[in-house]
Amino acid sequence: MGTHFYKIIVSPSTQCHTLRIPEKYVHKYKEVQLAKDYVNLRVADGRVWRVELLKQCDKVWFKKGWEVFVKSYSLKFGDFLLFRYDEANFEFCVTIFNMSGCEIDYDQVFQNRIIDLAQQVQEISSCDNDDDLSLEAKDIHIIDETETETTSVMHNIEAFEPQKPHFKVVMHHNNVSNQYRLSFPINHVRENLTIVSKKLKLILKRSVDEKWYNLRLNVYAKNNLAQVGSAGWGNFVRDNELHIGDACVFELVDPRTAMYKVTIIRSS
Repeated sequence: MGTHFYKIIVSPSTQCHTLRIPEKYVHKYKEVQLAKDYVNLRVADGRVWRVELLKQCDKVWFKKGWEVFVKSYSLKFGDFLLFRYDEANFEFCVTIFNMSGCEIDYDQVFQNRIIDLAQQVQEISSCDNDDDLSLEAKDIHIIDETETETTSVMHNIEAFEPQKPHFKVVMHHNNVSNQYRLSFPINHVRENLTIVSKKLKLILKRSVDEKWYNLRLNVYAKNNLAQVGSAGWGNFVRDNELHIGDACVFELVDPRTAMYKVTIIRSS
């Protein structure tokens, strides 16, 4: 337990820019876990964030990259963050809880974030005179064009509701880059699959032609994380030419064999 620390968001206006690591933790691990000028934060949804460290004497803060992390997970007053250092991968695993004491629904947070950004773009676009827009507003409009496209995908997949157990994922960089990371919602896994070991065999079947792919699902119960093997998922990504903004609906058609039918909804 010595490699854990936690932080509670009590001042969102200041903690959104920097987050100070507990002094006792810094004193104990500054020459090991905090020796570099940055750390990687792996969240329970499988996403990894690089955050630079600001060091002054024996004080250390999360600095550059932290504000993006805060906005991405919509962290607010009362949220509780548990940091656990993973010595095998030299990174911090982060689990986020809200004021109810329950772990947040990471996918829902990202969907809400996308919708919020799209609404901002829509409000800016509705202005009668572009000259009245501030430079900041114009920047938001330009940057969030991809977010608007992703939001249209969200509307399409929200309208698609299979009868069988399922979940939906909008592709992000980590899903379709060389890392080929994809996490299954841990609650879905626990409720619908028989977990007999840390490694489960999965079958993904395309809805268009029923071509199937063998994958492995790694279940990390202590971290509340279930992640597919990068090799099998990478084959699926490349074969189906998935890109950032595309969406996949994973429908469990046979729990006995852990077979999923995958419906792909393109971003354009």
